[in-house]
Amino acid sequence: MPFKAPRIYQKLVGKGLNHVTLFAEYTVNGVGTRAETISVKDARIIWRYFDTKGNAQAQKLIDALSEDSLTSRFDQVWGEQRTVEQRRIDDCRILDTPRPRT
Repeated sequence: MPFKAPRIYQKLVGKGLNHVTLFAEYTVNGVGTRAETISVKDARIIWRYFDTKGNAQAQKLIDALSEDSLTSRFDQVWGEQRTVEQRRIDDCRILDTPRPRT
């Protein structure tokens, strides 16, 4: 991005983009692939920029990400809203339970 769209890149850096990348290797159907990844924060900054420019795909993505959260997922599973203390007890119970791989 710094070389293909330098003006946009500078605007994104001004909004907090740090453009630190990592390489991830994964296998799909026996085929090894290597991909360059960016942080979730950088992805949000990029998509937010294009959302403000009227990009329909960016708007859909930002809307989808803002509607869901880990807390709302727990609420869906439990069928009720749980307090912070209740969630903390659940987290401790889950983390203290031995797993077969350990």
